Amino acid sequence: MEYIQETKPDPRQNRRSDQQRKPTLNTDSEPTDEKPHVFCRNRLKTTYFMLLQSFRSYNKQWMYRYRINLIKDHFQKKAVMNLAVKRVLVCEDEDAIRDFIVLNLKRAEYEVYDANCGEKALELFDKESFSVVILDIMMPGISGIDVCRQLREKDKHIGIIMLTAKSQETDKIEGLSSGADDYITKPFSPSELVARVDAIYRRICSYDGSDKKKVIKSGPFVLDPQSRSITKNGVGIELTQIEYGLIEYFIANTGVALDRNTILKKIWQDEFFSDDKIVDVNVRRLRMKIEDNPSSPSYIQTVWGYGYKWTI
Repeated sequence: MEYIQETKPDPRQNRRSDQQRKPTLNTDSEPTDEKPHVFCRNRLKTTYFMLLQSFRSYNKQWMYRYRINLIKDHFQKKAVMNLAVKRVLVCEDEDAIRDFIVLNLKRAEYEVYDANCGEKALELFDKESFSVVILDIMMPGISGIDVCRQLREKDKHIGIIMLTAKSQETDKIEGLSSGADDYITKPFSPSELVARVDAIYRRICSYDGSDKKKVIKSGPFVLDPQSRSITKNGVGIELTQIEYGLIEYFIANTGVALDRNTILKKIWQDEFFSDDKIVDVNVRRLRMKIEDNPSSPSYIQTVWGYGYKWTI
């Protein structure tokens, strides 16, 4: 029987040489005399500058896209919000009152143009775009009522506020009937003035056409919320923004009796400073435009002692 002696591997054969255990810092390039810590520092510098260059390139592309988007947004907003510039035209013949109004509106961050007569107000209106116009009724030359009618003919979207004397109730009704959206009774406080202008301005800003709803039909009437237009039996009807808001609110609540305070709060959004007489005046004006017989209305029914109701 033969015995095979088992041989153990020599550990010295598996021992790595000192040269093999040394880390190879740069195998692809030519040998360098740099010390390891110097080489690592140079490599980190190279990596840093490469990352910095990549970041700068990405940042330039991002800034380019960002600026392009800003330009697009600017022109889109300018196209649809050209009406809603935060600019107010004040027409008042008394210098003290006019300066008082201008000062407080500028403090509220409005851009204000002022005129001391109706002729100058119409001239400024043709040159600039305004969101709100404040008109005094009693002025030399063209009265505020006539200026209001001419402004409403030129622009049915603009907000118009009339300045009236406390005792002249007929001026309020005449101003609203001529196309004004609201009125301020003299004397008035700065907070009331700014609150009324802000309320008008918010309504103007909401009429930017961004609300792409379907048309609303009610009997012979068709409302287009996107263009804020209305037709009756296919024939267009010219309405102010207040009048359009009223009929839209009525149609949305067909058959529901709406009290005057609710209508005032919904349409004018300023329950504290306004009174319900402005609702009656605008409903009367709306009936003149949509009813076949305004003295015997078929669509906007009066709920005596309460308010109004839309019926078809």
